[in-house]
Amino acid sequence: MSRVYFHWRRLVTKYSRPIAAYVQEKGEYRDGRYHAGRTYVETYTGAILSKNRNAMNGGGGNYGEEDKILYMLSPIPHLLETVQVEFNGVRYTPLADRDHEDAFFTGVYVYKLSQVDKFREGVQHGN
Repeated sequence: MSRVYFHWRRLVTKYSRPIAAYVQEKGEYRDGRYHAGRTYVETYTGAILSKNRNAMNGGGGNYGEEDKILYMLSPIPHLLETVQVEFNGVRYTPLADRDHEDAFFTGVYVYKLSQVDKFREGVQHGN
């Protein structure tokens, strides 16, 4: 029998809020020209926290101060390459923090959020 060792669900629920996610559909070539797929907004619920200074230089790499961590009670249902998350007017690209095998025990899905630079944001979403 499995046992949950920490009540992550309760903690994530307490600090969760609605999060806008921009999902980019796959584009296609028509008549020799590329046509980007449409971008639509979905709303997820999750808790976004800033990385602390100790974590910024550990865990296999360096992270910018702009990076955040997203905790959710269900996984993002799209390929992560097609999603950007907006928080406080800034867009982030979610990256799987780990394989979500332990989500069965914790009940939580964790994503690193890497800030999207303005150039990439404009190119991907046609802004």
